[in-house]
Amino acid sequence: MLLLGLQFAFGVAFSIFVLLPKILASSLHAGPEGIGLVMSMFAFAGVATVPFVGARVDRPGRARLILGGTALMFVASLGYLAVDHVGPLAMILRAAHGAAYTIVFVTGSAFAADLSPPGRMARTMALYGSSNLVTNAVAPLFAEPLIDRFGPWTAYVGAAVASLVAGALATRLVETARAHDATGANASLGAVMRRGRALRIMVAIGFAGIALGAMFTFSQPMALSLGITHVSGFFVAYTAAVIFVRLALGNVIDRVGPQRACVGSLCLYVVVVFSMRFLGTFGLSAMGAAFGVAHGFLFPASMSLAITDLPPAERGRMLTLTNAGFIGGGAFVLPLGGVAAHAGYPTLFALCAAGALAAAALLARWPIAGPRAVP
Repeated sequence: MLLLGLQFAFGVAFSIFVLLPKILASSLHAGPEGIGLVMSMFAFAGVATVPFVGARVDRPGRARLILGGTALMFVASLGYLAVDHVGPLAMILRAAHGAAYTIVFVTGSAFAADLSPPGRMARTMALYGSSNLVTNAVAPLFAEPLIDRFGPWTAYVGAAVASLVAGALATRLVETARAHDATGANASLGAVMRRGRALRIMVAIGFAGIALGAMFTFSQPMALSLGITHVSGFFVAYTAAVIFVRLALGNVIDRVGPQRACVGSLCLYVVVVFSMRFLGTFGLSAMGAAFGVAHGFLFPASMSLAITDLPPAERGRMLTLTNAGFIGGGAFVLPLGGVAAHAGYPTLFALCAAGALAAAALLARWPIAGPRAVP
């Protein structure tokens, strides 16, 4: 409960900034290229932080690591009070968000994996992810009216307060003994990454991360271009769908197996992301709900698949690499901003759907866990 509360508080701070594309477009008058530039910094910094986290996540001191991440989020949230245009400061602060998220969420996922009962890893990952993800609805729901009425500064201060709460909870975390089981402890992050299993999962999840980044970043300016001014409905519907899938249907993944669940959810990604070209017909809420169903299955399935059959001492590094795939895919919002500016949003989402289809084909081709697993 302490870990879930910490992730919820940190998630509020993180999720307030899912409205950053709207702030950049409406308050700072940024176009899709400028929005893509700023938002891509999150992913670039997140990936750059992976070696730092990977070298420490399977060692004692996880609570201190998480505390440092919450402190970075606090500083970066207040830093946006000084941003008045799309420039280096906005990029640096968004990069700090990416580093903080990687530290807190990935280290917390290793905590959660160590607390999982046997045979319930997907369910555990679903519950852990949901504690953070539910804030995708909660934070924009209260932050967007404040931004519209009083200005973006209210969002920045709110994120800073939530970061302080998360940091206070981090000081009370107690690590489990089995987090540092010696089996597999000598494998470096690079050694784990060079295995075919890790590379296949990272590439596939990277394609999914591109689609995820596009949905969260460019759905807002696309909606504004269509005359849709309130964007929080996307996040509310998305989150409601994810929570329903993970709490009501979470056992499905453990029953059918994480690899089949990953392939199926990626196929849903393809359909939903391609359908964004019809946003004017379907509306933001419907698209958010549909995407929530797809991601509701994909995240716990991919996290469970990543660490199936691995010794406990390697789980943290493998989870770090898998999350790096999601985060790294988000870096592609930088070139996608140019695609949107010159070819239009429908073309952008069609390309992302093609990438998700390639990811599904990649995971369907090779068994990753079990007796027929390809190393």
